[in-house]
Amino acid sequence: MFLVALIIVVPERIAAQSSGNIFGQSGSYPGIRVGLSPIAIAVNPNTNTVYVANQDSNSVTVIDGQTTKTRDILVGINPSSIAVDPISNRVLVANYGSNTVTVIDGKTNRLV
Repeated sequence: MFLVALIIVVPERIAAQSSGNIFGQSGSYPGIRVGLSPIAIAVNPNTNTVYVANQDSNSVTVIDGQTTKTRDILVGINPSSIAVDPISNRVLVANYGSNTVTVIDGKTNRLV
């Protein structure tokens, strides 16, 4: 498993920083566990959901942006890129190894 750290940059906090850390405090931030070889990431700003394509797990990790809870969805072989249509709430995953595109319903997180 790998860890993905999501950092949201807040400009006013950057201007006020002096310690070299964008949040003005020292220490590390916990990561979010995803599958093997995370290669691409997409965000649906309407649902506050993050999608990570995991190339060597043949999966997409769905991250709830509010709670950081995760769920894995199996897709084609070697997913290499990912895109979200926030209007239709569909996620498109290009699978390099199987020459396919997987479509995920963002509402149910199930394959279409």
